[in-house]
Amino acid sequence: MTLYHQTELGAPGALAYDIGFNQFGLRICFLGISQNLPSYTRQFCKMLVEHHPRLIDGSEKILSSLTDKAVYQAKKAFPTGIRRRETISAICGSKVEDVGIEGKKFFRSCGDVVCLAQGDFLPSESITLLEELQEIFRDILPDKEFLNPVPELREVLYPPMWKPRSASACFIPGGVLISDACGRVKR
Repeated sequence: MTLYHQTELGAPGALAYDIGFNQFGLRICFLGISQNLPSYTRQFCKMLVEHHPRLIDGSEKILSSLTDKAVYQAKKAFPTGIRRRETISAICGSKVEDVGIEGKKFFRSCGDVVCLAQGDFLPSESITLLEELQEIFRDILPDKEFLNPVPELREVLYPPMWKPRSASACFIPGGVLISDACGRVKR
């Protein structure tokens, strides 16, 4: 099962994710209720960590639709010129193992992790999940300590673009009784 398929299966359980890059590196966000979010988060992160080795050894391929999307984004980023041609050429000429090696290098370049929890999580649940995620990422992150400054909260707290967009606690039977995410519980 691919990372995409696993994450899409979370929609009926009101589970969603956002993954993207900013000036500090990779940002991964998860949405859900505390009863099912930790399992989803662990599974997502395990699949993310295991993805680049499977690309390197050739046991996993890249969908042509992903290459097409990368080319489209390059055309959008560079409307004309030599940089556009070089970028598109590099995308189309990349082998699967090149992509895996680049993923491995990216994780090795990471130095700091900021972890935040909000909502109906107990402090002990948050700490347990953090420890489990540290174990998942332990082997791919560098051993050395970085002295990069930790970003200010305002620099990493911007609205996520949830995938799948159809994930909502409002559709879980009894979900409105767990939390007032839908704004329907009369006070």
